[in-house]
Amino acid sequence: MSRKQHRAAGVQPPDLAGVPLEHQAAVELAPRAGYARQAWSNLRFDAQEAEDVSLEQLDVRGSSFSQASLPLVQLADCRFDTCDFAGCRLDKAYLRRVELLGCRLVGVQIGDADLADVRFAHCNARMARYWSASLKQVRFEHCALQEASFDGSNLAGAVFWKCDLTGADFRNAKLRGADLRGSTIAGIRVESKDLAGAIIDPAQALELIQHFGLVVRAEDSAAEG
Repeated sequence: MSRKQHRAAGVQPPDLAGVPLEHQAAVELAPRAGYARQAWSNLRFDAQEAEDVSLEQLDVRGSSFSQASLPLVQLADCRFDTCDFAGCRLDKAYLRRVELLGCRLVGVQIGDADLADVRFAHCNARMARYWSASLKQVRFEHCALQEASFDGSNLAGAVFWKCDLTGADFRNAKLRGADLRGSTIAGIRVESKDLAGAIIDPAQALELIQHFGLVVRAEDSAAEG
C-alpha cells in the first residue's frame, strides 16, 4: 500500500467500497502477509505474533486482538467495530484512514507509530501507551483515556473531543494545534513548555493555572498606594 496519501482538511473515513458482505469464517495472521477487501466478524487473534502484516479495506467487527504482538503492522481503509485490543503491541504501526468504534484499547502500546486520518470513537483506552508516535491528524471522540501516555508524541492537529484525560501524561509531547476543548483534564501530567500552542477552553485554562500553582486574584484597591 502507498505511504503517500493526499488528505483534505479533517479526518478522512476509510474507503470500504468493494468489501464483501459475507464474513470470513477463519483467519490466521501470518508474518509479512497481506489481507485485503475482507469482512471479519467474531474472530480471535489473541496472543498471536506476526510482523509486518498488511491490512487493507477490512471491515472488522467483534473480533479480539488481545495481547497480540503486531510490530510494523500497516492498516489502510479499515474499520474496527467493538473489537478488543487490550494489551496489544502495535510498535511502529502505520495507519491511514482507520476507524476504531467502541473498541477496548486498555493498555495498548502504539510506540514509534505513524497515524493519520484515524478516528477513535467511544473507545476504552485507559492506560494506553502512545509513545513517540505521530498523531497529527487523529480524532479521539468520547474516549476513556485515563492515565494514557502520549510521552514524546507529536499531537499537532489532534482533537480530543469529550474525552476523559484524567491523569494522562503529555510530557515531552508536541501539542501545538492540538484541540483539548470539552475534555476532562484533571490531574494531567504536562509541562508548561509542552502546552505552547495547544487549544483549550476557559474552564481548562483555569484548571491549568491551578495545576501550575498560580494564584489568580481580582485587583485589590486597598493594596494600592
